[in-house]
Amino acid sequence: MPRHGKNIHRTPSGRWEVRFKLKQTVVDDHGEPRVIWRDRRRSFDTRAAAETFRAEIRLAASRGERWTDQREVPVISLGQVAEAYCAAACDAPLATQRFRRSMMNSLTSWSEPGTLASELSVSLLERYAASLPSAGRAAATRHRKLLEVERMWRWARQRPDRFPGVPEARAITGRDATSIKPPPPVVRLATPSWTDVDAMIHHLRPGWRYGDAHRRIALVLRYTGMRISQAIGLRWSDVRLDHPAGPYLLIRAGRRGSKSSRGRVIPLHRALAAQLERWGPTRGPVIAAPSDSQRWASGEATRSSMRAAWVAAGIPPERWDVSDAEREAGERRYGSPCHAIRACVKVELLRAGAAEHLVDYFVGHSKGATARAYVPESAPETSPYWLHLVDVVERIPAHEDAGGDAHEDADAGGDAPSSSRPG
Repeated sequence: MPRHGKNIHRTPSGRWEVRFKLKQTVVDDHGEPRVIWRDRRRSFDTRAAAETFRAEIRLAASRGERWTDQREVPVISLGQVAEAYCAAACDAPLATQRFRRSMMNSLTSWSEPGTLASELSVSLLERYAASLPSAGRAAATRHRKLLEVERMWRWARQRPDRFPGVPEARAITGRDATSIKPPPPVVRLATPSWTDVDAMIHHLRPGWRYGDAHRRIALVLRYTGMRISQAIGLRWSDVRLDHPAGPYLLIRAGRRGSKSSRGRVIPLHRALAAQLERWGPTRGPVIAAPSDSQRWASGEATRSSMRAAWVAAGIPPERWDVSDAEREAGERRYGSPCHAIRACVKVELLRAGAAEHLVDYFVGHSKGATARAYVPESAPETSPYWLHLVDVVERIPAHEDAGGDAHEDADAGGDAPSSSRPG
């Protein structure tokens, strides 16, 4: 039985909210039934709808009757629909699961507590879309999230027995949602070439602090296109050098849950496989941590070192870093000197004629046909994508110093550029 609804409140999002208390019987820790009053709230698009709802509560309370919402029995929240939709994706590739889970988390955390599945509407999702730019979401990401919400809406509507009260699904990315526009066409900006990356790696001197470790990270990034967090966390148990199908690498998903980079299995370039054999398998990570500091673990030390190496190599900053104007405007291009290597790998492979969906899988971008690609860890050669991925890897030219570890065998007294000594 509810208590009288309190005054109607206007929420910051522009909706009208009625707060009330609902009487419930629960079992306490000692197994005894106990009556409690739980705070509940219900939001509406108009004040008239909120007043009608409050009148129903007060009428039931005055009669001493048990109040139930006849418009939706049982009451299904938007969070329940999101959880069920994500659970239904368990058979999908990990990339699809991760994207849907991330998108649903952002939707349910943004929506007001108590938002019901029956309140799914274009206006609700327009407000959701309006909240995304403030969170730093790019136009393509916003559009992709909205398309996924539209699919979830249709999915719930097709299951009325499980989700009663879900309104008729409507397109939220078409004429009904004038504020939701598709992303602008992607413009390929300047990226470093293989020659630029090799020149930068050449300037990662052993005389610098952690110079050997930074150079190893740069080589791994050059041949795999992985993220710096994945390179730092790479372990020898993830490297398979003696597999009959050829050497391959297990790249685990990034440490940051918000990143779209996916875990994957990729073939190893023969030059990188030779480098790994020279480094020798040991316990722990492939790139042994030279320091226990947070600066090393976060990758900031490597970014600082590579930034100085880009400068020392004479590579124009517009190829490997964002400008101050772009940074102030919130435009995100590559983000760091390390991520520029990742951009180089993708763009140069596309220029070499590799299929885009294979390149996206190789570097860990989850979208389109890439989300359906799957290579088993135990037997990668059984995947129909494997031979095509081997062809993609063979398009990567060998590093200039791949014939011998000139820098690592050099004296530790090599000179670092006078402009900066990364730490």
